[in-house]
Amino acid sequence: MKVPGIYAIIHNETKKLYIGSSINLAKRIFEHVKNIRSSNLHLQRAIEKYGLKNFSVYVLELLPAWLRRKRGGEGGESPTND
Repeated sequence: MKVPGIYAIIHNETKKLYIGSSINLAKRIFEHVKNIRSSNLHLQRAIEKYGLKNFSVYVLELLPAWLRRKRGGEGGESPTND
């Protein structure tokens, strides 16, 4: 199930953070963690340099289920405001 939302990845020592959003939150965070090419290059270099164990991932906001259904988020249409 695609769940859209906003997330933060924070370096635990420096407190530098990356904030992102996606219509498929779990897939996007997995791409960051697994160093997949579509991920943010700066973030990937930091993860490679410091190690994943030095970062924390937080989900900041999830799009409500009723809005996902209404906007077609599960059927392929992007759940964005028109």
